[in-house]
Amino acid sequence: MKMFQKIQELIDEPDALVCVLIDEVESLTAARKGAMSGNEPSDAIRVVNAVLTQIDQIKKYPNVIILTTSNVTGAIDLAFVDRADIKQYIGPPSPSAIYSIYRSCILELTKCRIWTSGQSVLV
Repeated sequence: MKMFQKIQELIDEPDALVCVLIDEVESLTAARKGAMSGNEPSDAIRVVNAVLTQIDQIKKYPNVIILTTSNVTGAIDLAFVDRADIKQYIGPPSPSAIYSIYRSCILELTKCRIWTSGQSVLV
């Protein structure tokens, strides 16, 4: 609730663009159907309900964007998923993208003199 109170303070400023990022959203929005069958504690249901209520409140503002990530999309409550305007699957990077990521990291480490070409790289 403290997090959402802080978000509310930020979005009350009309000139501010507020981006809320919730990483691993399934930890806050676990599917309630498992809780209904007795597999989850009732506190889990209350957390999901509170998150959904707070999101409904802040998404009314035109200056807020809510972004979430998950590696376990099947565990997210459907009521949360239904609230999303855009659902985008982003798969793992391709081999060429992985190479580019490593290359840019090595170049940056070299530029900052943290790593030199004579050093071995631990895998």
